[in-house]
Amino acid sequence: MNLLFKKFLKEYALKKKMIPFYVGIIFIIIISTVISVIRPKWQGQLVDILSKPSSIKINSFMPFLWAFLAVLLLNYLITYIQNYLSV
Repeated sequence: MNLLFKKFLKEYALKKKMIPFYVGIIFIIIISTVISVIRPKWQGQLVDILSKPSSIKINSFMPFLWAFLAVLLLNYLITYIQNYLSV
């Protein structure tokens, strides 16, 4: 079994042309993790803000809304990239 693993490493993992793909995969995993942590928290804050419409301050709400929408769009983009690479 150890010989098979060494053969795999030698054949696929140690090729220099594959390193950008490995870095890209790690980058996608990190971005997905950060989004998975931030998105539910921000979504809860957004619901709390919108539940009291009389107390909304547009100057502070709009940048928060744009940031939330950007994270949401980035999440969909990363999911699309993951699906595209897995096919």
